[in-house]
Amino acid sequence: MSVKTNGSVESVREAAAELKEEHQMLATMVQKLKETSETSPIEQVVELLQALFPRLEAHFAKEERPGGLYDRMGATAHPKSDALQALVDDHYRILSSIRSAKIGTEQNQKAETIAYAHTLAEWLKDHEQREHALAAS
Repeated sequence: MSVKTNGSVESVREAAAELKEEHQMLATMVQKLKETSETSPIEQVVELLQALFPRLEAHFAKEERPGGLYDRMGATAHPKSDALQALVDDHYRILSSIRSAKIGTEQNQKAETIAYAHTLAEWLKDHEQREHALAAS
């Protein structure tokens, strides 16, 4: 199987289509994060955050792999290379943030954990919007 990596519109669409189900699943998880509130059971919020990490890690790896979405978008082609590098940097920052987040099920951690869930949801929403815009250009 040969993989097109020339940044053609067709090639980018193919790569995006391969990731469509994952993007939808992640969007659902992000929406659930956004919907958390002080009335949400803290255990469910923590469980959602913990479930999100491995899914994001695997998804980001697929986007960045040779022949993946970013490669097909022209990861080394100017002017997209800076914008794509910013998306890769986002991946690192998001995963690092989740790894180091102080989340917990104790009641005194609830407000901080929910605030983090909302912040993470906004980061992921912003990232996804920039990724879609770049893929469409």
